[in-house]
Amino acid sequence: MPNPRTEQQDVAAGGAAFRKVRLEDGGAATASVEIVTLPKKGYQEWAFLRFKTGGKTRKLYVGKVTSETREQSLALAWKLVHEKQVLEKAGLAWLTPVKAQATRSKAR
Repeated sequence: MPNPRTEQQDVAAGGAAFRKVRLEDGGAATASVEIVTLPKKGYQEWAFLRFKTGGKTRKLYVGKVTSETREQSLALAWKLVHEKQVLEKAGLAWLTPVKAQATRSKAR
């Protein structure tokens, strides 16, 4: 039975293939976006890109993603991940290039 959270991540990212991170050792990991609500920040939602490497979870800051629904927050977060080049600034890359994702999105 499919995991609803995994499906939400896949849809927001543009497909499961667009969540794959190329690691320093040549391996791959599946990234996800974590949405955190901070009461001290007026219940704003903040996004972090997460993936496992070397037995540890890496967490990269994405930005503020407060939206009306979780799906909207996830979609905004994935958009910001690419616009801000969060992964690339950390010295990493996607297995499926972002250009391929942009081409795929235009075809819809």
